[in-house]
Amino acid sequence: MLPNIEEIHILQIIECAVTALKTCDRYLLDKEVKEECINHKIANHLYTAMMMNENEHFYEIVNLIKSGKMSIDLEYDKHKEARKEMPGGLMVRPDIVVHERGSDNYNFMFIEVKKSYSSKLDIEKCKKAKMEPFNYQHSICIDKLVKQAHRIRPMK
Repeated sequence: MLPNIEEIHILQIIECAVTALKTCDRYLLDKEVKEECINHKIANHLYTAMMMNENEHFYEIVNLIKSGKMSIDLEYDKHKEARKEMPGGLMVRPDIVVHERGSDNYNFMFIEVKKSYSSKLDIEKCKKAKMEPFNYQHSICIDKLVKQAHRIRPMK
């Protein structure tokens, strides 16, 4: 079972990851590289932020990742053994997920990232990620990355 981590702590580590991207990898944003490249760096910074966080629950998540029980994946389009399909038939490839591959036991975080603005479809995907059959514990839209004031929005 996943540890229950309060939303405020999730937002803190995401903010840390985005700040690290804007500090250490500013070149990627300035040169307008593809979103997949940016997502890769955010995922790296996210893992580092979880490792550095003193919250004991992140320690559990990091240990699950280190043991291979959970993974941080990009553009992961599978749900168990089938294509990832949201209620209503929408096929999705979330930008970043923290989960257990091939199972719904450890669906921890679902993240959509946009260099500019999130579309209604991105927001809908994030909201549906928290529903059956996926039940991600946290679902986040990050947008306006190329702007100074990025936006991190948790979905309810």
